[in-house]
Amino acid sequence: PPVGPGPYAGMKPVAGAPVPLGNTRIFDDLAGLVWNQTKQELLLVVSQNNKIIRWREGLSDDKNFDLMRPGAEMMDEMKGLDVGPDGALWVCEPRYAMPHRVSRSADDYTHPQTVVDHWQGSATVPASDFTSPWYISVRWDGNAYFTDTPHTYSGKPNKSVFRVDPSGNLSMLKHYATDADLSEGGAFGIALSPNQRAFYIDTWNHPGYPQLVRFDLDETGGVAKETLVMTDKDGPIQSVDGLCIDQAENIYMCTGGGGVRMYSPSGQLQGIIDVPGATDCSFGGSDMKTLFVGTSGGVAGDKNLYQVPLNIPGLP
Repeated sequence: PPVGPGPYAGMKPVAGAPVPLGNTRIFDDLAGLVWNQTKQELLLVVSQNNKIIRWREGLSDDKNFDLMRPGAEMMDEMKGLDVGPDGALWVCEPRYAMPHRVSRSADDYTHPQTVVDHWQGSATVPASDFTSPWYISVRWDGNAYFTDTPHTYSGKPNKSVFRVDPSGNLSMLKHYATDADLSEGGAFGIALSPNQRAFYIDTWNHPGYPQLVRFDLDETGGVAKETLVMTDKDGPIQSVDGLCIDQAENIYMCTGGGGVRMYSPSGQLQGIIDVPGATDCSFGGSDMKTLFVGTSGGVAGDKNLYQVPLNIPGLP
């Protein structure tokens, strides 16, 4: 298992200028991004075309952005991605996918198998289909954590955070039951800390302030403690979406038209990366010091994939 804190603990992130990659015509609306360290390639979901494509460093455009997994006819059937410790690709399949599910492809990217597709129910929360599995983060021991939330604030008790343990058992870690509950807007992005003994989510607090919440984990991978890290009222922020984390445990939060906002582990704003329409991000590259950021043309009119140099290596 990862250990920490590492040599970068306490460092403040310094970001270079964002540089667009590739042909904007194929990037109609980017959703999930993840760097596969073993294969040294970036996987990204183009949700308008509902497919997963890849980018590899050093290749020309005509050899890049090749199709890794086709989707179905509907848009927005794939969202968050992560690569497990065994190299398997995990995918959140929300909204129009039937059923809404989390899938896993073991041998390659093109043969997904359903891991979970509904909540089985408990004494406090009845059984139901998922609302929209959104983002996922898989730990070194095979525990997978994912958010389940509608596309917009609904005020309804249909937002949760789940865990799938290494044996495939599903448990509900957090259920947003009422408007008065902490972070009632529901959880969106999710990312594990460098030592993987905690994860962070971003969420909305009505009337529209983004929040970061930390969940400390026990030895089995269950939640031991929940802590509100910050409520950001400094704006302008249109939305919250994907998260990623560097090796100093700084958090990078995609906020649509507000770009990528960088926070310390205690929730202090460290700076803003100007990428309008930011939807998701992932660290990658040979030294893990490149932040890849996807955008949504529907949010800011920008349709592109960006790379941003950082002074601190990150986590994929």
